Amino acid sequence: MKLYYANGELLKEMLTGNNGIALFEKLNAGDYFFVASKNLYTDYTSDVFSLKEGTTVPMEAYLKKPNVGYATAVIGNGVINIANGRQYPYDSTDTDPNNDYWKAALDFNTSSNVYINGVATLNRITVFNNVKVWDTLNPLRPGDTARFLQGERPGTLGENFSSIKFNRLFNGYADVDIQGPGGGLLASARMDSTPGKKEFLYNFDKNIFKNLADSDMVYRYNGSMYSTRVKETVGLIADAKVGLDGNVGIYMASGDFNYVVDFGTGIPAWESWQNHTQFTDGDNDNVMIPLFGSEYMVMNVDSISTTKRITLVKNTAKANYFEKQIIEDLEGRGTYAGQKMSVKFAAATITGAASTGYNGRFELYDAGGALIDTQTVGEGVYLNESFVDSSGNYALKTVVYIDAIGVEPTGV
Repeated sequence: MKLYYANGELLKEMLTGNNGIALFEKLNAGDYFFVASKNLYTDYTSDVFSLKEGTTVPMEAYLKKPNVGYATAVIGNGVINIANGRQYPYDSTDTDPNNDYWKAALDFNTSSNVYINGVATLNRITVFNNVKVWDTLNPLRPGDTARFLQGERPGTLGENFSSIKFNRLFNGYADVDIQGPGGGLLASARMDSTPGKKEFLYNFDKNIFKNLADSDMVYRYNGSMYSTRVKETVGLIADAKVGLDGNVGIYMASGDFNYVVDFGTGIPAWESWQNHTQFTDGDNDNVMIPLFGSEYMVMNVDSISTTKRITLVKNTAKANYFEKQIIEDLEGRGTYAGQKMSVKFAAATITGAASTGYNGRFELYDAGGALIDTQTVGEGVYLNESFVDSSGNYALKTVVYIDAIGVEPTGV
């Protein structure tokens, strides 16, 4: 039996996994078959036929373009995960307490007297220095700089967002510069080393950091519009004092270097007033908030779980990937630390016989092109929290967040 493709080229009797979708081990008289495309971008699929022995089929008469699976993903710093009482940004795979240079606090209002029609709200996000890295054992000395949000993750969004530079000593005083993003000078101050005198240097707001928010914010939630006042600030408390060695140093306790975004009456933390589950962005929602001077969409707010968290995504960071496309230049971890990894979107698969939802099958490859792991996941999943090596250890460091999975019909 011969099967002819659209351009008249002879197809193999059996479509293999390398050339298409394998449906049958063997074609016999009376079998129903479905000819799958060899290349999902340029080729086509046929309808279903029943063949007699020795029949040839002019496929041109029955051609139909296939539906193409797609996944919307956010890579790297385009997605920020924040969890209450955990390291910032939150990484559920990182359990080393030595990496908790910066922590976050989420303030929820889950009482019955809340603002948005009885719905629990998230009222404030705070990011602060957790470890006393500038304490009596390790104070700032002349020439040192304490950089806000620079620590275990070089390149993380917010690195060098603000800093305090200890310039010099002068008759028992410490001269310091307050710097903004990129090291630009915002202000200078002189700190008194008199014992017991702790200086509050600045509570920066829009007057100092021009890109910080301090305005009314309008957002859509379950089809209705709401407004609240939003304000970002950076707080800094420091103490110049004489150490046991007789030298003046600058000390900052846990929480003395902090960033706060206050949402006033709050943003929604539940799906609806009837449904007290996690808020997840839907077609009738559009909650945009500032974070370190940039705008993010709220994808998820979880005030229910033991680890309360919020997931934020930069709309400009979203990208669509179609089946067979590859996400490159990702960073490996563990056994693959230092390697450039890649993720292939292998296929979109339907979640069930009666379902219209889709999962995605993703494959992780090392720098040499060897397949490390395959995971089939749904929407709202972090692939860096899914892929593992042969020993069961996480193998991908770069954040890869799957925002949406679906099938895009291409027509006839």
